[in-house]
Amino acid sequence: MRLFSRLVATTGLIALLAAAADAQPRWQLKVTPGEPGVVTTFDALNNPTSYWYFPFSVTNKTGADRNVVLGVKALTNTKKTYIAGNYPDAEQRIERLLRRKLRSGAELRKKIPNGATWHCVAIFRNVDTSMDKITFRLRGIEDVIVRVRGVSYFEVRALDFKYHQGGDEYYPWEDPIQFLGRRWSVLKQRSRVVRRPVGGR
Repeated sequence: MRLFSRLVATTGLIALLAAAADAQPRWQLKVTPGEPGVVTTFDALNNPTSYWYFPFSVTNKTGADRNVVLGVKALTNTKKTYIAGNYPDAEQRIERLLRRKLRSGAELRKKIPNGATWHCVAIFRNVDTSMDKITFRLRGIEDVIVRVRGVSYFEVRALDFKYHQGGDEYYPWEDPIQFLGRRWSVLKQRSRVVRRPVGGR
């Protein structure tokens, strides 16, 4: 009877451990979005250039340091896609506006220590002023290898943050911006990782 009870307890512990492993099949950084907006800079001839910006923070609570390559795109309902760029003048203006030092560009492709939080910004130049919905797509915040019941899979996902901008195409920095929600997008469908034997073909 004692042996049977011990076997039941051991089986239960194994099941709990397996469930815990399946509950967290890959590491993932925590993302907190800020409020996006529009800033305008002027050149020496007083010509204006408008930039959309998306501030966000990522926190590493995975239990280990992680090498990350964060990338952000902006997608509009007018079928335009923009890749976040390096715009020092606009970034300085955004930092003054938000009263915080921000990471962007190459600073988003480094090792984030365990327990650390990065305050980041993605900046987009000359976004279509006729759009009224914009999605910021953030990738690189989780491992591409997923482990399910001892089997490894390759999958690439991105986290989308969706917004609606009211008003018209004039003076976009004055128009209200409404958060519509977040959702995961699968960029590369899950496929099983085939491990080749050492020395084999």
